[in-house]
Amino acid sequence: MFKKKRFEYTKNSRDLKKTLARPEVPFVKDFCYAMRTRMKWLNLIIGGVTGTVARYTLSGLVYQIFGSSFPYGTLVVNLTGCFLIGFFASLAEEKFLLGPNARILLMAGFCGAFTTFSTFIYETANLMKEGDMLRAGLNVLVSVAAGLLCMKLGILAAEIL
Repeated sequence: MFKKKRFEYTKNSRDLKKTLARPEVPFVKDFCYAMRTRMKWLNLIIGGVTGTVARYTLSGLVYQIFGSSFPYGTLVVNLTGCFLIGFFASLAEEKFLLGPNARILLMAGFCGAFTTFSTFIYETANLMKEGDMLRAGLNVLVSVAAGLLCMKLGILAAEIL
């Protein structure tokens, strides 16, 4: 069941390669892989649930304050999401402060559930269907331009850290 190797020849090299003796236990390797996979799913689920609740709460609050004549709630959520994904991406890719599990939790899970691009499209289409082309165009223009600006601000904020 357990194999011990003291020396091993490599096919690509003529040199003798010394290795430490370690028992080969297949179920440990499989167990570790399963746990890593489960942690990724758990992070995705926790981030997704948290992002969904945050989106619902923030957009509801914004609609209470500003009313529903314009999709302010969705706009605020999208801009906040653009900022956050820029911030998290910079922390992960530039500062190396977020590992793979944190990226799954924050970027795929939280931001994926938090941002509401599909709702943005739906509400813009409804404005167009109602004949309110000015508000529909304004929603698209402000969401895209301000979204890019907020993402850049998120990157700059992460660089300050």
